[in-house]
Amino acid sequence: MNEEVIVKNNQEKVEKVIRGISEVSIIIMFTCLMAISSKIKIQTGIVPFTLQTFIVFLSSLYIGNRKAAIPQILYMLTGLGGAFIFANGGGMAYILSPTFGYILGFIACSFAMGLILEKTGKNISSLKLIMISFIGLFIYFSFGVTYLYVISKTIGITLFSAVVSGCVMFLAFDFIKILAACRNSKNIK
Repeated sequence: MNEEVIVKNNQEKVEKVIRGISEVSIIIMFTCLMAISSKIKIQTGIVPFTLQTFIVFLSSLYIGNRKAAIPQILYMLTGLGGAFIFANGGGMAYILSPTFGYILGFIACSFAMGLILEKTGKNISSLKLIMISFIGLFIYFSFGVTYLYVISKTIGITLFSAVVSGCVMFLAFDFIKILAACRNSKNIK
Protein backbone atom coordinates (compact mmCIF):
# COMPACT_ATOMS: atom_id res chain seq x y z
CA MET A 1 0.00 0.00 0.00
CA ASN A 2 1.25 3.43 -0.75
CA GLU A 3 1.29 6.29 1.70
CA GLU A 4 -1.65 8.14 0.08
CA VAL A 5 -3.99 5.18 0.58
CA ILE A 6 -2.93 4.77 4.21
CA VAL A 7 -3.41 8.48 4.91
CA LYS A 8 -6.83 8.46 3.19
CA ASN A 9 -7.98 5.40 5.18
CA ASN A 10 -6.83 6.94 8.46
CA GLN A 11 -8.49 10.25 7.60
CA GLU A 12 -11.80 8.48 6.90
CA LYS A 13 -11.57 6.64 10.23
CA VAL A 14 -10.89 9.87 12.11
CA GLU A 15 -13.80 11.62 10.38
CA LYS A 16 -16.11 8.74 11.29
CA VAL A 17 -15.06 8.93 14.96
CA ILE A 18 -15.58 12.70 14.98
CA ARG A 19 -19.07 12.31 13.47
CA GLY A 20 -19.90 9.72 16.15
CA ILE A 21 -18.68 11.97 18.95
CA SER A 22 -20.66 14.86 17.48
CA GLU A 23 -23.87 12.77 17.32
CA VAL A 24 -23.47 11.58 20.92
CA SER A 25 -22.79 15.14 22.10
CA ILE A 26 -25.93 16.43 20.38
CA ILE A 27 -28.03 13.64 21.90
CA ILE A 28 -26.65 14.35 25.39
CA MET A 29 -27.23 18.09 24.92
CA PHE A 30 -30.89 17.60 23.97
CA THR A 31 -31.37 15.14 26.86
CA CYS A 32 -30.07 17.79 29.26
CA LEU A 33 -32.24 20.46 27.64
CA MET A 34 -35.29 18.20 28.20
CA ALA A 35 -34.47 17.99 31.91
CA ILE A 36 -33.89 21.74 32.20
CA SER A 37 -37.02 22.64 30.24
CA SER A 38 -39.17 20.44 32.49
CA LYS A 39 -38.32 22.72 35.41
CA ILE A 40 -39.36 25.87 33.55
CA LYS A 41 -43.05 25.36 34.20
CA ILE A 42 -46.36 26.89 35.08
CA GLN A 43 -48.61 24.47 36.93
CA THR A 44 -52.00 24.54 35.20
CA GLY A 45 -53.99 21.84 36.92
CA ILE A 46 -52.82 18.28 36.39
CA VAL A 47 -50.74 18.99 33.26
CA PRO A 48 -48.12 21.75 33.63
CA PHE A 49 -47.10 24.15 30.90
CA THR A 50 -43.38 23.57 30.16
CA LEU A 51 -40.92 24.27 27.37
CA GLN A 52 -40.39 20.56 26.75
CA THR A 53 -42.45 20.38 23.58
CA PHE A 54 -40.25 23.12 22.10
CA ILE A 55 -37.15 21.01 22.86
CA VAL A 56 -38.82 17.88 21.44
CA PHE A 57 -39.67 19.69 18.19
CA LEU A 58 -36.26 21.36 18.00
CA SER A 59 -34.31 18.16 18.65
CA SER A 60 -36.45 16.16 16.21
CA LEU A 61 -36.03 18.73 13.45
CA TYR A 62 -32.31 19.18 14.14
CA ILE A 63 -31.39 15.49 14.39
CA GLY A 64 -33.74 14.70 11.50
CA ASN A 65 -33.81 10.92 11.61
CA ARG A 66 -34.97 8.02 13.79
CA LYS A 67 -32.25 8.88 16.31
CA ALA A 68 -34.36 11.92 17.23
CA ALA A 69 -36.15 9.79 19.83
CA ILE A 70 -32.93 8.91 21.69
CA PRO A 71 -32.75 12.10 23.80
CA GLN A 72 -36.36 11.57 24.91
CA ILE A 73 -35.70 7.89 25.72
CA LEU A 74 -32.64 8.85 27.78
CA TYR A 75 -34.67 11.57 29.51
CA MET A 76 -37.40 9.04 30.42
CA LEU A 77 -34.95 6.38 31.62
CA THR A 78 -33.01 8.91 33.71
CA GLY A 79 -36.24 10.11 35.34
CA LEU A 80 -37.54 6.60 35.95
CA GLY A 81 -34.12 5.74 37.39
CA GLY A 82 -34.76 8.18 40.21
CA ALA A 83 -33.53 11.57 39.05
CA PHE A 84 -36.17 14.23 39.69
CA ILE A 85 -36.04 15.58 36.15
CA PHE A 86 -39.70 15.22 35.20
CA ALA A 87 -41.92 18.28 35.57
CA ASN A 88 -43.46 16.83 38.74
CA GLY A 89 -40.75 14.54 40.11
CA GLY A 90 -39.16 11.26 39.10
CA GLY A 91 -38.72 7.59 40.00
CA MET A 92 -40.48 4.41 38.93
CA ALA A 93 -43.74 5.46 40.62
CA TYR A 94 -44.01 8.24 38.01
CA ILE A 95 -45.36 5.60 35.63
CA LEU A 96 -48.63 5.93 37.58
CA SER A 97 -48.65 9.72 37.20
CA PRO A 98 -51.42 11.07 34.95
CA THR A 99 -48.77 13.00 32.98
CA PHE A 100 -46.47 10.05 32.20
CA GLY A 101 -48.27 9.58 28.87
CA TYR A 102 -46.83 12.88 27.70
CA ILE A 103 -43.32 11.52 28.29
CA LEU A 104 -44.21 8.50 26.15
CA GLY A 105 -45.64 10.98 23.66
CA PHE A 106 -42.30 12.81 23.51
CA ILE A 107 -40.67 9.58 22.35
CA ALA A 108 -43.36 8.66 19.82
CA CYS A 109 -43.49 12.23 18.49
CA SER A 110 -39.71 12.42 18.01
CA PHE A 111 -39.48 9.00 16.40
CA ALA A 112 -42.31 9.76 13.95
CA MET A 113 -40.95 13.20 13.07
CA GLY A 114 -37.45 11.80 12.63
CA LEU A 115 -38.70 8.97 10.45
CA ILE A 116 -40.69 11.35 8.24
CA LEU A 117 -37.70 13.70 7.97
CA GLU A 118 -35.42 10.78 7.14
CA LYS A 119 -37.74 9.66 4.33
CA THR A 120 -38.31 13.21 3.05
CA GLY A 121 -34.64 14.04 2.64
CA LYS A 122 -32.76 17.32 2.83
CA ASN A 123 -33.92 20.81 1.77
CA ILE A 124 -37.40 20.68 3.23
CA SER A 125 -39.50 23.83 3.05
CA SER A 126 -40.58 25.62 6.21
CA LEU A 127 -44.19 24.72 5.49
CA LYS A 128 -43.32 21.01 5.34
CA LEU A 129 -41.38 21.29 8.60
CA ILE A 130 -44.44 22.86 10.23
CA MET A 131 -46.70 20.11 8.85
CA ILE A 132 -44.32 17.39 10.11
CA SER A 133 -44.29 19.10 13.52
CA PHE A 134 -48.09 19.12 13.64
CA ILE A 135 -48.11 15.38 12.90
CA GLY A 136 -45.72 15.00 15.85
CA LEU A 137 -47.92 17.20 18.02
CA PHE A 138 -50.97 15.05 17.22
CA ILE A 139 -49.04 11.90 18.18
CA TYR A 140 -47.76 13.56 21.37
CA PHE A 141 -51.24 14.62 22.48
CA SER A 142 -52.72 11.23 21.52
CA PHE A 143 -50.40 9.52 24.00
CA GLY A 144 -50.67 12.22 26.65
CA VAL A 145 -54.44 12.69 26.69
CA THR A 146 -55.17 8.96 26.46
CA TYR A 147 -52.88 8.19 29.41
CA LEU A 148 -54.24 11.17 31.36
CA TYR A 149 -57.81 9.93 30.86
CA VAL A 150 -57.08 6.27 31.67
CA ILE A 151 -55.17 7.09 34.88
CA SER A 152 -57.52 9.88 36.00
CA LYS A 153 -60.94 8.44 35.18
CA THR A 154 -61.00 6.74 38.60
CA ILE A 155 -61.12 10.22 40.18
CA GLY A 156 -63.94 11.36 37.90
CA ILE A 157 -62.08 12.98 34.97
CA THR A 158 -64.17 12.64 31.82
CA LEU A 159 -62.70 12.22 28.35
CA PHE A 160 -63.89 15.73 27.45
CA SER A 161 -62.20 17.14 30.53
CA ALA A 162 -58.98 15.26 29.72
CA VAL A 163 -58.97 16.64 26.17
CA VAL A 164 -59.59 20.21 27.34
CA SER A 165 -57.16 20.21 30.28
CA GLY A 166 -54.57 18.02 28.57
CA CYS A 167 -54.61 19.34 25.01
CA VAL A 168 -56.88 22.22 24.00
CA MET A 169 -55.52 24.70 26.51
CA PHE A 170 -51.97 24.14 25.21
CA LEU A 171 -52.59 24.32 21.44
CA ALA A 172 -51.91 28.04 20.97
CA PHE A 173 -48.65 27.83 22.92
CA ASP A 174 -47.61 24.69 21.07
CA PHE A 175 -48.27 26.38 17.73
CA ILE A 176 -45.86 29.15 18.75
CA LYS A 177 -43.31 26.54 19.91
CA ILE A 178 -43.59 24.74 16.57
CA LEU A 179 -42.95 27.96 14.64
CA ALA A 180 -39.97 28.79 16.88
CA ALA A 181 -38.52 25.27 16.58
CA CYS A 182 -38.88 25.26 12.79
CA ARG A 183 -37.22 28.66 12.51
CA ASN A 184 -34.41 27.79 14.92
CA SER A 185 -33.73 24.33 13.51
CA LYS A 186 -32.96 25.90 10.13
CA ASN A 187 -30.68 28.47 11.79
CA ILE A 188 -28.56 26.00 13.78
CA LYS A 189 -27.96 23.42 11.06
